[in-house]
Amino acid sequence: MMTVKEAAKRLAVHEQTIRAGIISEKLPIGNAVMGKNRYVFIIPRKRFETWESGEDLKPIIMLGNQQEIPV
Repeated sequence: MMTVKEAAKRLAVHEQTIRAGIISEKLPIGNAVMGKNRYVFIIPRKRFETWESGEDLKPIIMLGNQQEIPV
């Protein structure tokens, strides 16, 4: 697991950017779970590293009924 602080440092962004991205689901590196009074952030290291490396990006863009175009 990674901390929000560690993820922010590796991406060179503010910790709040990481928190907001995870809560809004725009940053698919982890999950935010609501506890009693606050969110708890769960960032699996492998998931973060896969996302950071771009390995989870789809290599094909589909354009309507046209053929597949490699990116």
